[in-house]
Amino acid sequence: MNQVKKSTSPTQPNPRVESATSPKTKSVANIEDLASSIYQALIQYPYYTVVSGFPALDDANHFKSLARAVRVVASRTTGRPILEDAHVSFTRVRVNTSVDPSGPNSDATRYSRTYQSLALHSDSSYLALPHELIAFQCITSDPAGGDSVLMPIDDLLQKLDTATLDRLRAPVYPFGKGVYSILSGEPSDTRIRYYQAQLTQTQERTAVTLSTEHQDAISVLNTTLAEVDPAHQLRLTPGQIVFINNQKVLHGRTALSADSPRLIYRVRLHVASLSQTQQVGIPDTVKAHLAYATEAERLRRIDAALYHSRRASELAPQDATILNAYGNRLLRFGQFNEAIDIFRQCVTLDPTSYDSGLALSSLTHRLGREHEAKDILRGVV
Repeated sequence: MNQVKKSTSPTQPNPRVESATSPKTKSVANIEDLASSIYQALIQYPYYTVVSGFPALDDANHFKSLARAVRVVASRTTGRPILEDAHVSFTRVRVNTSVDPSGPNSDATRYSRTYQSLALHSDSSYLALPHELIAFQCITSDPAGGDSVLMPIDDLLQKLDTATLDRLRAPVYPFGKGVYSILSGEPSDTRIRYYQAQLTQTQERTAVTLSTEHQDAISVLNTTLAEVDPAHQLRLTPGQIVFINNQKVLHGRTALSADSPRLIYRVRLHVASLSQTQQVGIPDTVKAHLAYATEAERLRRIDAALYHSRRASELAPQDATILNAYGNRLLRFGQFNEAIDIFRQCVTLDPTSYDSGLALSSLTHRLGREHEAKDILRGVV
């Protein structure tokens, strides 16, 4: 494989945030410029960047506002409207000595609240659609440890053999409520979903087991992830923020002191423009595509919802229920001509389907195709 060109420390210039002495218009313009620089850093190696100059305050509004600004810039740059949930997931992360991540009722995210080191992973691996953007702002640092450790996917891919890469692309690994591939996307734009703790806990809670070859692939991956490149290890100072493309970079943390004062703010948010591919590493089954289409629609990912709904209908072309669901999804998204074709197939499969017939009649009336509407009402398909 070709060697990845190493970059210098990916940092951004100090921002000028709004304050009593900084006019709002100048501040907004500066934040937009900074957000644009961050977005450009997230879509090219090493897919993360550090921002300095923000104050380490209890008020996290500047931090969250900058994250939202990155999403706005990403949408504007790609021409894709912001339709997904505008919510920004925000968490204060500090050491909690009462947390036992190995306890019977624990979840993998509890590891972030212990003083132990945190293995390289991606966030939100249990979600059907993991967050594309995550960011961490240091409020209080730990002089004894807590370095951020990152591994861009380009570096990882160079270290894995072809057989392991192929096995990691198999949609067999259980995370959360589904099974997914660890590597997905086009070969030229590979993406990753991985959290060993999530994988282990999901296996313990479900009946999903991995074949010997896929277990071996995990072992090779974990061994490779232990080979940390010092160039991608950094200790954030108070106020600094690291922005990470969560599908292109794995991140972790070195151990902290047992009584660590470290306080980190974390945000996660969906940014559809950071994930162009429809190859999401799910099993090519009707059930998987329908579940993914439902989640994509919840986040207003119109293209993804229609793609996976269509794929489900292709896998079950004689199932009028699945075709009807696809037709209704097309209808909700205003793709009326395409919906007519699907509802016509539904009526052909099941002439007694009242819902499909009514939808087809209403659509043909709406589009001025009156002769078709009359035929449908007469029971002629």
